Amino acid sequence: MDTEFQLAEFLPYRLSRLAEQVSASLAGVYASRYRLSVPQWRILATLSESPGLSATTITRRCNLDKVKVSRAVADLEGRGLLRRRPNATDGRASELHLTAKGRRLFSRLAPLALDWQNDLLAGLSAPECDSLQHLLGQLEDRAAALSERSAAPQADCE
Repeated sequence: MDTEFQLAEFLPYRLSRLAEQVSASLAGVYASRYRLSVPQWRILATLSESPGLSATTITRRCNLDKVKVSRAVADLEGRGLLRRRPNATDGRASELHLTAKGRRLFSRLAPLALDWQNDLLAGLSAPECDSLQHLLGQLEDRAAALSERSAAPQADCE
């Protein structure tokens, strides 16, 4: 492995740039037509799969800033796309649910997003797509393990 640092070849940098490009491109599918931001789209998609999550859980799952999630939730609620319900076990938290209007909107958006994804992956063969999914899973698992390891308390060196 080459030991000379080159930002353009540094994996975290490349993944970050790719993620931004992909998110911006996908946003073209829903941003102007449906007046949705990236955080709003992610919240709709997350709640369509897992109704009743708290804003805190969505923040972690979507890897979003809690202020962005709070603003996006407030806007979606104001537009009648989601509603809050008190959490039965924690009075400080709310469960978030898509309304019928929110579910209808997502049911129109999901096929558009899948078509966009198919266009993105069209340059790859089926085995390459499978490999990509497998490799992304491995990298996610490894990053999580490294994150846990670096978060573990370190013994003081004396």
